[in-house]
Amino acid sequence: MYNSELQKTRHYGIDLIKIISMYMVIGVHIYMQGGVLAAEDYGSAGYYCSSYIYTLFSCAVDCFVIVNGYVSSTSKFKLSRIIELWATVVFWSVIVSCFVMAVQPEYRSLEEGISMFLPILRGRYWFFNAYFVLFMFQPILNHVIRTLPKGKYKAMLFAIVCIFGFIPIASLGNDVLRFSGGAEFCWFVMLYLIGGYFRRYGAEFKYKNKWNIVIFFALGSFNILYKFLAEHIAMIIFGKPMFGELLLLNSSPIILGEAIALFLFFSRININRNTFGGKCIHYISPLVFAVYIIHVHPLVFWNTQVVDRFAFLAEFNPLLTAGAVLAIGLIIYIICIALDMMRMKLFSLLRVKQICNKLGEKIYVGILKILKIQ
Repeated sequence: MYNSELQKTRHYGIDLIKIISMYMVIGVHIYMQGGVLAAEDYGSAGYYCSSYIYTLFSCAVDCFVIVNGYVSSTSKFKLSRIIELWATVVFWSVIVSCFVMAVQPEYRSLEEGISMFLPILRGRYWFFNAYFVLFMFQPILNHVIRTLPKGKYKAMLFAIVCIFGFIPIASLGNDVLRFSGGAEFCWFVMLYLIGGYFRRYGAEFKYKNKWNIVIFFALGSFNILYKFLAEHIAMIIFGKPMFGELLLLNSSPIILGEAIALFLFFSRININRNTFGGKCIHYISPLVFAVYIIHVHPLVFWNTQVVDRFAFLAEFNPLLTAGAVLAIGLIIYIICIALDMMRMKLFSLLRVKQICNKLGEKIYVGILKILKIQ
């Protein structure tokens, strides 16, 4: 029987962690692609302050997929959902490409003209590609979640975490499993199953909810302590800081632990739909995926005018640097949400949702007919 406490109504605490996770993704990109982390002087207070926040934010992808598993494991499979999401991806791929090419003519090319209409086939968004494949496997995964006995379910999750979580660390970051550090479909399946486990059985931990946030920050502290020790030892032996990022892989047990702790914390927060906060969450939650699609568009993400653009923030006091990163991340978030609100209005006028529903039904019926013939 599914955990009744967590599925009576729509859970706005779960929606809130989706919103926060996407904000954390932006923060990660400001620190990395924005050049803040690379610009910090090794061993300085700013270096470890930025690294600590980056460590906390690094669980965002894991957390987002766990939420997806929690929400989708009891949902009816509908092709129209992924078709509508694909339409959103293509829309922003084309709009952003056209805007950047208009402003920066050097990016105009036949290849870009083709790629902007084929974001999946051209691999423009690795997260969406992995999510797309995950969606197609949802009926199978949901069947496993519903039918697998609890003991075997826990054993399976434990085995997968041990194999895909510890082997990349033991190999010093070498992708011996061709796993890309958790940024692929296989790890997404694992995260989906974790979300499904919590949906079916709920959290079995009896401690107060505040300890989940304590665990989240404690794991981040452990990660930064490891980074400090690993890099200092490497400096002594090899003459340069090395191996400090091993525990920052998406498949790292530490990062996974952060994601689970954060998920459990928000899963126990009850937010009334009729409050101002509940209404905001209800409206913003469906738009968060577009925040990713817009701000990591290849012509933006790898634009020569954007890469390392925020490196100057490393010159500030560590606390000012952190505050500036958080503020810039919030501005980017708000801009992307505002843009997708307009996209949502346009899609509503064009009845895109209804078109996707009809198209999804026809494709699904067609697939069933083909399978029956075979």
